[in-house]
Amino acid sequence: MHKFIHIDMDAFFASVEIRDRPEISHNPVAVIGTVSRSPVLATCNYPARAAGLRSAMLLSDAFIICPDLITFPARMELYRSVSAEMKELLLKYTDKIEMPSLDEAYLDVSDSTMFGGSATKLAQAITLDIKESIGLSVSSGVAPLKFLSKIASDVYKPGGLCVVPPNEIGVFISRLTLDKIPGVGPSTLAKLKAVGLFTGADIQSAPLQQLKALFGRNGELLWWRCQGVDRAHVVVQKEKQSVGIERTLPKNLYAVDRAVNVLLKDLLPELMTRESIIFSKRKISRLSVKVRFTNFQSVEREAKATHLCHQKLADLVHRCWESGHGSPVRLIGLSVGLTDASENEEQLSLFHH
Repeated sequence: MHKFIHIDMDAFFASVEIRDRPEISHNPVAVIGTVSRSPVLATCNYPARAAGLRSAMLLSDAFIICPDLITFPARMELYRSVSAEMKELLLKYTDKIEMPSLDEAYLDVSDSTMFGGSATKLAQAITLDIKESIGLSVSSGVAPLKFLSKIASDVYKPGGLCVVPPNEIGVFISRLTLDKIPGVGPSTLAKLKAVGLFTGADIQSAPLQQLKALFGRNGELLWWRCQGVDRAHVVVQKEKQSVGIERTLPKNLYAVDRAVNVLLKDLLPELMTRESIIFSKRKISRLSVKVRFTNFQSVEREAKATHLCHQKLADLVHRCWESGHGSPVRLIGLSVGLTDASENEEQLSLFHH
């Protein structure tokens, strides 16, 4: 039996902007993008949505509806960086990860033995880990079918978890409006309604040939999905570009030497053990160290390298530390860039003191 988890960051862009400004978390907040040279809402937080705002709305219209709206320009580099942090965190739980966008991820945990093989407990642990490590809220869905895990993650937004057990797949689908099912866009939805099909239950009882006649291959796919049959799987990037590890510390660190010690004595040996097979087959191209401070500011410094040089890693920690201007450290991370597998030659010594 397959077990899928879908992780969806709640109001992602807006939440990143609010993270360092908790005093505005209860205010309507939006991140602004541009469409045809006109400023629009790229995303908005839940107080803004409660006021009637939505993504893609013109900024001028948004201010008419909600004059107190707080806005920020989109900072895509920052959002990409936070998304990468989330993926690094998820890799602690499984390497079967697909991220179709910056703010969501599918995980195939079918073979996981963590938490006794419970996908529900795994999803709970991931949600808590993202909150504590990255400072953001996520909603998640757990289901035996990939597309259902995504639908489930939207049920209890924000910050909720919805689980669809195997024996409840049919009932869960029967209650869905058809616009919730992937592949049903506005045009298809209108045609479905025109022939009296409104819910998953309607499709479940409709003849397969009717759906095929109306919509061809897509109609057949919709029918099978509503029967609880779907072979979609998590599409994993075939070759890792880097491997990494990070740790939220049990106690904040106030001295750079202690941060160096955590990285060299704890994180590095654990990474070497966990990724020993990869290190035996791939060469190193760079080293990167990340430090997150108690104010959630993250600093990352990297250097080209062909081996795991202790002195170079210590120097990177010091460079990160200097950017914190004395703030305590709550998280330390280590990432090792890898060359392409096609460049595999005789492996150089990993350690060079």
